[in-house]
Amino acid sequence: MLGAMPTASDRIEDVRVAWERDLELTFAGQTSAVRLGSGDPGRNYARVRLDDSMAERVHRVAREAARRLGCDVPFTIYQTPSDHKRVNAQILLNESPFAIRLIGPIASCLDDGALAALVGHELGHWLAIGPRANPPSLVYAAQDRGACWDVYTLCILAAEFTADRFSLIAAGGELEALVRLDVAVATMDSPSALGLREIDYLDGLRRKIERGEDLLFTAGGDGYPTAAFRLHAAWLFWRSDVHHQLTGKGPGDLALRDVDVELRALADRGLPMHRTREELATRHAAARPSAEPLAVGPAAPSTSATSAADRLVDFSRSAFATGASLGGKARTTASSVASKLGRFVVGAYDAELAAVAGSASDDDEIDDLEQRFRALEGKGTSGKRTLAPQIDDDLDARFRALEDRERKPE
Repeated sequence: MLGAMPTASDRIEDVRVAWERDLELTFAGQTSAVRLGSGDPGRNYARVRLDDSMAERVHRVAREAARRLGCDVPFTIYQTPSDHKRVNAQILLNESPFAIRLIGPIASCLDDGALAALVGHELGHWLAIGPRANPPSLVYAAQDRGACWDVYTLCILAAEFTADRFSLIAAGGELEALVRLDVAVATMDSPSALGLREIDYLDGLRRKIERGEDLLFTAGGDGYPTAAFRLHAAWLFWRSDVHHQLTGKGPGDLALRDVDVELRALADRGLPMHRTREELATRHAAARPSAEPLAVGPAAPSTSATSAADRLVDFSRSAFATGASLGGKARTTASSVASKLGRFVVGAYDAELAAVAGSASDDDEIDDLEQRFRALEGKGTSGKRTLAPQIDDDLDARFRALEDRERKPE
C-alpha cells in the first residue's frame, strides 16, 4: 500500500526560498535578546476571538487551507475591528502554539479561494519560522542580531516570498486567488465587485517587472515587495516543479532552484533604489541623536539639497527602467548609471547632503548629467541599440568626477 503524499509541511525546506538560509549564515552566530513571537506588533490591539459558531465560514476555509498544507496543529483565530483603516491578517507567534489575527472586514472582501490564500500565508510564516522548520528560520531576528541593512531587507523579502508559496498551495494552486487577495488588501474592496480580471491584471504587473518599470520594494525601507514583484514571484513558483508536485497545478516547467536564482537577481537589482529617503533619514537620525524625532529627512537640510537628492532618486529609478529596455552597451551603461547614482544618493544623505547642496555649481552639474542621460535614453528608445563610444565614455567620466568631488574633505 502506498503511503500518503508528502505535503508542504513535510517539505518546508523545499518550498522555502533557497537563499533565505544563505542569508542566515551572515548573522546566525550573533545572539539576540528577542525571543520568537515577542515582537508581535498586533498582540495588544483590541480583538475578538472568533469561535466556530461565530465565524463558521472562516473556520471552514481555514481548516481546508491547513489540510492542504498538512498543518494539523490547532490554532486560534481573532479579528481586530476595522479602526486601523486597512484589511489584512497577521500571525501571532506569542500565542500557544500560534494564532491568526484578521484585521478589519477582510472576510467580507474575499471569496473562499482568496480567504484560503490569506490564511495560508500566515500558516506559511508559522511553518517556516516555527518548530516544524528544521532548524527554525532566523530571518525575522536578522535586525536584532546585527545584520546589515541589505541583508535584513533581503531576509524580509525572502520570508514574504516563502509565505506566499505556502499561500498558493493552501489555495489549491489557484494563482488567481492570490491576485484577488492582493487587490482586496490594496483596495479594501471585493475584487468581484470591482470586476477584477485576474490574469490581465497579473500580466500587466509582470510586464512592469520585465521592462524594469517597477521599483520592486515598497517605500519606507521595510523590505516588503511591491504587488508587481510579489505576484511575479508567485507566478514563477506556480510554474515550478515543486508546486506541481504538491498541488498538481501549474505546468511544472521551471526548476524551483532556477526560480530562486532569478528572484535573487531581481532583488539585487532593486536594492539600490530601495534606499528611500525615509530609510536614509532613519540612518542619519540614528547616527546623530536629536532632541526631537524626525519624521522625514536629516536635521533641517536645505530645500535645494533635498530637492537635488530627490531628483537623483527619481533619475536613478528612470535609469533602471531605461536599462531594461536597451540592448548591448547601452543597457550596460544605463545599469551602471543607476548603480552609481544610488551610491551617490546614499553618500549624500550620510554626509548631510553637503555634496549635493554645497553649491549651485553642483546642482548645475547634476542638471547637465541628467540632460546627457535623457539624450542617451532617447537614443536607446528610438530604435537604436548602440551608443556612440564618446557619449558612453563621457557619461562614465562625469560620474567619476562627481564621486571624486564627494570624497574630498571640506
